[in-house]
Amino acid sequence: MNKQIVIAFLFLFIFLINVLEIKAQELGDAEVEQLINSVFSKLITGNATNSLGSFVGVDLSDSKIEYSPTFRISPGKYLNISANGGISNGVFNAIKNSSLNSNVGVGAQLHFLDTSSFSNVIRYREVDRRKYHIAREKLLSEHYLDSLNLVYNKDLIILNNKIELLDSEIKTIVSLLEENNDSDKRDSLKLELEIRKYKTQHYREKAAEMASPLWKKREFLRIGNQLARKLDTLDSNLFPITGFNVRWFSFGYEANNDAFKFYDPSQNFSDQVAKRNATSHGFNIQLSTAKLAQENFQSIYATINLQYQLRNNIDELTKLSIVDSRQDTSVSGDIRTIQEEITALTGVFEEDINALIVNYNIYSFFGLGNRFALHLNPKVEFADKRKPLYDLEVGILLSIPKKDELATLFNAELFYKFYDLSNNFQSEISFIERNSIGLKLTFPIAFNSLIN
Repeated sequence: MNKQIVIAFLFLFIFLINVLEIKAQELGDAEVEQLINSVFSKLITGNATNSLGSFVGVDLSDSKIEYSPTFRISPGKYLNISANGGISNGVFNAIKNSSLNSNVGVGAQLHFLDTSSFSNVIRYREVDRRKYHIAREKLLSEHYLDSLNLVYNKDLIILNNKIELLDSEIKTIVSLLEENNDSDKRDSLKLELEIRKYKTQHYREKAAEMASPLWKKREFLRIGNQLARKLDTLDSNLFPITGFNVRWFSFGYEANNDAFKFYDPSQNFSDQVAKRNATSHGFNIQLSTAKLAQENFQSIYATINLQYQLRNNIDELTKLSIVDSRQDTSVSGDIRTIQEEITALTGVFEEDINALIVNYNIYSFFGLGNRFALHLNPKVEFADKRKPLYDLEVGILLSIPKKDELATLFNAELFYKFYDLSNNFQSEISFIERNSIGLKLTFPIAFNSLIN
């Protein structure tokens, strides 16, 4: 009896090892795409510089929207293109239809996946991996059988056999009609005859269509598309990942144009408010790493970015609300006062400022399914003839998953920005008042590939 118990426990132990076995393997390009479209989508935080993935982002604090698709251009290499636009005045002024200041920008990032085995690893339970491959092989086998049916016209052969059977039955019914004089029986036989003639005609038309080469091409296309959809569904619901390490390097360029009203009190009254355009350029290099683990606060997404900018000092200017008034007098002598509100910037405007910016982003994930994250983003800027500028952003990120999928429906981050921590610009505004709170929404979209 004891021997049987020992053997039973031994088999149970072997089974549990097999079920719970955690394996690691180097990430292939296909696995990277699957991760980007599924569990990796929670790392897409609305910054094209940081994100290895495609998204639409909305920043409510800056009244800005961004569209940023990513494309795989070759194994391990990804191209991200971004376009953004915003209203400097804010949403409220846009609703009031006052004169608006705007900002538009475009950019491109090249991401290079680090293919070393240490930094490019996926971990999973072996039993889940097997289930995934069994399901995939089943789909491929079903498609192979469907293709063989088309090659050998199996369905057409079955259909022709049905037609032959119906022809035989029609002949039998005709013979019975010739031999039978009972009116009720003959009516019943005539009905059966019409039904079989109708079926025969329908089957002959279908057989003629199936014998056409064009029909066969359409069917091959249909089952091919059907297989592609099923594989996409299977791949989007990737087998559970217990962890992964991914690291990539990025190089990028961006250009932004600001269109704004500038107030210069030294000019003549009619020329004091003038429209200006200013273009800035930026070049960046970045190292990013993502590590997923099952434990709270063990999943980390971090980036360190070095950026050179040739820009203006629009952020240092003071925003004013200017109200222009005029009076209209009607024929009857009634006077109406008309006011137009303009949001303008004032101060000493400078262009072609050289700036070097270093910023670090880190997201630490926690909660069920790692759907929450604490965000820390310190930044320091060194610019011409200016003291270093220190900013800090803190936030909390929430990832909302798609129903019955590993992928994320959208990410929402509530953040608080601390500007000029050391007050090197000697602002008269208090520390609390010059800070801001905001909400950023990011909607991950399907990953794209430029190669097969």
